Amino acid sequence: MYAEAVARWGIPGVEVGGAAAVIPFYLLSKGILKIDIPNQKINVRKMSCDGYNFKKQAEKCDLLPI
Repeated sequence: MYAEAVARWGIPGVEVGGAAAVIPFYLLSKGILKIDIPNQKINVRKMSCDGYNFKKQAEKCDLLPI
């Protein structure tokens, strides 16, 4: 999630007012994690990394009208 205060006013460094704007954005990373305990090694192989904003999340869950 990304959040930022918007619509603030005043001179830089002393701005007042505003409202919090939260922009939902998620990263989903899939991969394979292999742990070799006897040799004390870990191997990570990334399979994919996808970013989802609000519209993509809604489409993935079939929440948008056709």
